[in-house]
Amino acid sequence: MRAPDTNAESPANKSANKPATVHATAISLPAGGVLLTGPPGSGKSSLAYRLIALHTARLVADDRVRLVAHENALYAETPSRLAGLMEVRGIGILRMDYLARAQLDLAVELVAADAVPRIAEPHYLESTGRHLPLIRLHAFDTDIAAKIELALTHIAAGGFREDGIYG
Repeated sequence: MRAPDTNAESPANKSANKPATVHATAISLPAGGVLLTGPPGSGKSSLAYRLIALHTARLVADDRVRLVAHENALYAETPSRLAGLMEVRGIGILRMDYLARAQLDLAVELVAADAVPRIAEPHYLESTGRHLPLIRLHAFDTDIAAKIELALTHIAAGGFREDGIYG
């Protein structure tokens, strides 16, 4: 199942193209950009920090992410007052290297371990008239970094498969 088509020039999409600010964390990995969503305390910042510490990710924005549509893509931008800042629960606020903007390829909703589906269902995060494939994962699974890389490689690049078989 593919994401619904959007036409950035359509009059109906003009209001949908306005930037939106969301409670989330955005990171950039070699395979693509990821928007981490979930309620407070779900592990968004913790997961982003673990991926940054592994030297596989770069911070775009923590806590608040500005979503901007450009052509057929959705981009994450860091709000200027939060640029380069990340809250690490139990430690404090860290100043770190960051990217001011990155294209997003995947949304990951962080959920409780028992709410993770066995096979990813075709869900999309819609913002500013664009759709991102959305998967649900538990932030504290030991193999979450590998799962995100797999999702970027298979789901973000090729869409959801009805049979759930990738590769």
